[in-house]
Amino acid sequence: MIRQRAGNRKWSMAIRCSHPLEGAVRPPDRHARTEEERLVSQYVSRLGRRSPAASPRLRLHRRPRRVAMLSVHTSPLHQPGTGDAGGMNVYIVELAQRLAAINIEVEIFTRATTAALPPAVELAPGVLVRHVDAGPYEGLAKEELPAQLCAFTHGVMQAWAGHRPGYYDLVHSHYWLSGHVGWLAAQRWGAPLVHAMHTMAKVKNASLADGDTPEPAARVIGETQIVAASDRLIANTAEEADELVRHYAADPARVAVVHPGVNLDRFRPADGRAAARARLGLPQDALIPLFAGRIQPLKAPDVLLRAVAHLLDERPELRSRIVVPVVGGPSGSGLAKPEGLQKLAARLGIADVVRFRPPVGQEQLADWFRAASVLVI
Repeated sequence: MIRQRAGNRKWSMAIRCSHPLEGAVRPPDRHARTEEERLVSQYVSRLGRRSPAASPRLRLHRRPRRVAMLSVHTSPLHQPGTGDAGGMNVYIVELAQRLAAINIEVEIFTRATTAALPPAVELAPGVLVRHVDAGPYEGLAKEELPAQLCAFTHGVMQAWAGHRPGYYDLVHSHYWLSGHVGWLAAQRWGAPLVHAMHTMAKVKNASLADGDTPEPAARVIGETQIVAASDRLIANTAEEADELVRHYAADPARVAVVHPGVNLDRFRPADGRAAARARLGLPQDALIPLFAGRIQPLKAPDVLLRAVAHLLDERPELRSRIVVPVVGGPSGSGLAKPEGLQKLAARLGIADVVRFRPPVGQEQLADWFRAASVLVI
């Protein structure tokens, strides 16, 4: 396995379109942030002093009947592996379905990206995806979405206004953009706010890949506000829980480590490697190091290509039997140069052994995993 680490004010229904992050999303210069970081640090300190020691909203007197789940920037209906659709999409879909399986209804609010989308779509029994109009349907980068959080929050409040008080028992937001909408919704509804970061600006900025743009100070401030406002923070690992405490002064008592699971009905050996290779048209005797994911500097697929080039320099006899699948589409800063990885393969002299494939559904992805000699992360 080849591995590289990349790395309170009361609100009311009269929503004011002056979000604290609006218009403040241009990334700062990577090498000139000293004064900016000092100001952010001062703000974080003030926020920490104002934060309540505990929140009464988390004291649920019964099991939740209905959860409002928020995913502003990416829809659970999108194909993972390209653009902004990735592991978080899969996480939300699987979590929602598992909650529905134990009779907890889930409504997922996400931004509409085309006029053709219906207002609501049933993803699975007990799971409803609500499309919220917030900004242009197309051509809006994730970095521009903070300016649309007011519109998105308005859409969420409109959906809620048709229901009785207490309709949603809990708000579960994903990623920092959704956290700001969840902050308002939870306060307005008197419901607990459970938030999952998925990624954190301070952690990403500490280990930027070449070609990646630093996350802006506005995101750091936004994440700090969400940490202070949340009743429970979900971390995937103990390390992530430590990062929340260390970088964002999260109250350890509010952080819960919940390890992501694996759908073993889908991701299992099944009929084995040989059958999977036959279905995918891969040689039975090939050495297959597989990269599957969004193509962006942070995930560093270039490390695999450079490693393969080095391997073939050392072991040229392997060229006839090595196949290097790269399954996924460009994402993040990788969208600026979608052909960059192909050009790198050509420069390294390994274009003949690298196979670029578009994102695939989970059934076929499971076959790629079965077929691989090694999965490269």
